[in-house]
Formats: sequence, structure tokens, C-alpha cells
Amino acid sequence: MDVSTRKEPKSGAEISSEITRLIYANPDVQAYNAQFHIPAATYQEPDESGCNWTVQLAKATQGYDSVISQALATARSRYVLKQ
Repeated sequence: MDVSTRKEPKSGAEISSEITRLIYANPDVQAYNAQFHIPAATYQEPDESGCNWTVQLAKATQGYDSVISQALATARSRYVLKQ
């Protein structure tokens, strides 16, 4: 079975919302009322894990890189971009 078929298809905006939800669920982000903008996911050729999307983070995320990286990794393991 193709790895990507086990992932839930979502639109770019839905993936962005899920990443945002994961980030804001982090207690450190909540405690400091940090604000982030996660743009809609866009298509890329599928990688070895079957992930077929990326997001371009333009704003500084200083101090929260690990939180954002974890949220992205979780989302990449769960979702594929609808085509």
C-alpha cells in the first residue's frame, strides 16, 4: 500500500489550520500568547514518507522553532494535500 493512501487528504487551508491548532495547543505558546501565521500548504512532489505539501514560513519564529517543527512533523505524518 502506498504510504500516502494512509494519510487523510485535506486542502492547503485545512492543513494550515491543523498545524496552527497543534502549535497553539503547546503550553509555552499559550503561556506567552505567541502569535504565528501559517500559510496554506502548497503542493510539492511527494517525498519518501508520502508527504506532498510544504509551507513557507516567512515570519520569525525565534524561540518556538522546536514547537513549530514538531507540529509540522505531526501534520506531515497525518495529511496529504488534496489534488
